Amino acid sequence: FHGSIWIQMLIYAGITITLSEYFWLKASNQASTNLMINISLFNPIMTIIFAYFVLNEIPSYTEVLGIILVMV
Repeated sequence: FHGSIWIQMLIYAGITITLSEYFWLKASNQASTNLMINISLFNPIMTIIFAYFVLNEIPSYTEVLGIILVMV
């Protein structure tokens, strides 16, 4: 990569991470503990789903089992 693209990537990542953390903390102050726990448990499921559609990565047997366990 050219040197200037690293600066752009760092700025983009900094803004993205900062905004996501800000909104997560703001939501956690206003939402109930049960809701925040449910959202946190749903995070790995969404990661596997996005990996399937964006990266064409097929979930393994253990990942599917993990999704089922979290959903129950």
